[in-house]
Amino acid sequence: MARIVAKLCSSSRFSVYPSCLFSPLLPLYLNCWTNLMLTGLKKLTRFKLKFTTDNIDLPDGGYVSIDWLKDDSQDSLPEDAPLLLVLHTITGHSGDHGMWISGPAKRGYRIAVFTRRGHGKLTLKSARFNILGDAEDTHLQTLFATRKYPKAKFVAMAGFSAGSGLLVTYLGKYYDCTPVNAGACLCPAYSMDIWDKLDVRYPVVAKALLTSAKTTWLKEENMKVLSDHDEKSLGLLRESERMGDFVRAHSGFATGDKKGCYESWLMYSAPMQHFEKIQVPVFVLNSLDDPVSLAENIPPPQVFNKNPNYLLLVTPKGSHVAYNDGFMGGMCFMSERSVDFFEAVANDSKEFDEK
Repeated sequence: MARIVAKLCSSSRFSVYPSCLFSPLLPLYLNCWTNLMLTGLKKLTRFKLKFTTDNIDLPDGGYVSIDWLKDDSQDSLPEDAPLLLVLHTITGHSGDHGMWISGPAKRGYRIAVFTRRGHGKLTLKSARFNILGDAEDTHLQTLFATRKYPKAKFVAMAGFSAGSGLLVTYLGKYYDCTPVNAGACLCPAYSMDIWDKLDVRYPVVAKALLTSAKTTWLKEENMKVLSDHDEKSLGLLRESERMGDFVRAHSGFATGDKKGCYESWLMYSAPMQHFEKIQVPVFVLNSLDDPVSLAENIPPPQVFNKNPNYLLLVTPKGSHVAYNDGFMGGMCFMSERSVDFFEAVANDSKEFDEK
């Protein structure tokens, strides 16, 4: 990791956000709320991307999918083009991640968005869903993607917000058999007390997350399969008025056992349980003005020092999975720095192999 850091730090632009200081949008970049608003506006107006989909059936009867970015540049990529496996946000899907994946696509990465149970157009065929995602599902998606493109010269994985937690859980659980070569953990929250903190600190943000969670998983077409599994817990989910209550009530659905408790879900899904096991280089990016993944939750440096595979970058500004950048907002700092990191890892591995 020391060699990788040295290469990245040789460029002064790597750690400085915004990288463009002469933009008319600079005041928007420097305020967490306007940065978020700009991100939402760009999702609606700028980045309408097309995808092709592979559905993957799961052992319990459920299913997930892989959405492959579809455009002329992706179609013309060589067979050994690097793969970027994308783990979306807490209630996200491929259609609203355009601003984050278009940059890596332009830099030659083949883009695969891993859509989790119940997200986007997927309905629940079994009574399992996990707000942070399931590492076992992710491993099956990873194997499917790498078998579809076995000649890919590099396999990267990027997790956004809740997807960053899944990235850590997956790479930690499957440290000895994952084909992933490097990861990017973008705007992670670390501690699972974040839900209750948001309910108190930013109730509007927490309410928006709760509404989005109910819209994602409690849609009409999912009601029967959830009710048949655990009608009582489903009632608690529907009646929940705080994000923390929703998270606790969903525990039995996340573990697949209606007797499953919140503590068992934490052991199963909390990323910090698997943090120290990771064996591949991981870039971690946090912003001190993030209104979701709060600055107070960022672990001290000694936590990261226990595992030499992490590179932590904390910026004063950036907001939550926003990091808009460029003269007219056409770039995304976190995506660009992630690809810089991946390329440094790939080049370092190549140089090491040649020695």
